[in-house]
Amino acid sequence: MPMKTSSSPRFVHHALHGAGFKLTALLAVGVGLASAISLASVSRTVSRDFTPADVDAILAEVQRLRPSEYNLRLPKFVRGQLVGTETYGTLPITQVQRLATSRNVLLNLDSNVIGLVMDPNDASQMASGARATSVPVALDNILQNISINRYQYLR
Repeated sequence: MPMKTSSSPRFVHHALHGAGFKLTALLAVGVGLASAISLASVSRTVSRDFTPADVDAILAEVQRLRPSEYNLRLPKFVRGQLVGTETYGTLPITQVQRLATSRNVLLNLDSNVIGLVMDPNDASQMASGARATSVPVALDNILQNISINRYQYLR
């Protein structure tokens, strides 16, 4: 005797006409609502490219650091149009590569890269409050709606 499955017409007929009709209908509505809610959640997830405002916000944050503590390769905009990339900071790219290697990340030298190396034991950083942690947190907030495949953030 073949096993009844949820897709067989006989199973559906018995499920709908038996005592479990209301439960089956309620279950179908519940599954439909759960699907709609999950699709709505996914559609609200903002994932976008960099904007000139994002670049300006990142540059404003890193101004609180010494140029030797970061190496940024960010999109360059002229009159709102993307025209290439620009590099900021004096942290050698070899240090960013070492940081990537230590984190088991393959560094893509053609992508937008945000590399931060800050010494938490540096007295000037400790004297400035929580600068060593506030800049990365601020950058996390700026980057949260930008598509993750648009940059590499190493710290």
